[in-house]
Amino acid sequence: MGDARPATPSDAEELVRLRGLMLAGMSGAPTPPGRWQDIARDNLRTWLAEPDPWLAAFVVDAPDGASLAACAVGTVERRLGGPDDPSAAGRPLYRALGFRETADPAMRLTLPAESFIPPRETGSDL
Repeated sequence: MGDARPATPSDAEELVRLRGLMLAGMSGAPTPPGRWQDIARDNLRTWLAEPDPWLAAFVVDAPDGASLAACAVGTVERRLGGPDDPSAAGRPLYRALGFRETADPAMRLTLPAESFIPPRETGSDL
């Protein structure tokens, strides 16, 4: 399987297909086709083309190259700052959850070294 890449407006059709699969998996019933797919597809094409995006999507191409194997879609919420977090970026919360800022545009979960607990010696190889 390939590496994740930023989604483009041309991925909208496949992103909607994968959303339908996710919704079906969550509900336990097939997701009925309908107008929601056209609206979602049009919205994704517009949103993924914005120069200052508030939505980010990353996709993995299927080995056959004709479809997507996986995706992750998230939104950016902008908030006003406060006394405890003037930037309002929520950084302390995300750091507490194990997220670290990286040069990579996708936020990566890394466990801080101080949270590592080495396995106990048990005297067996189980």
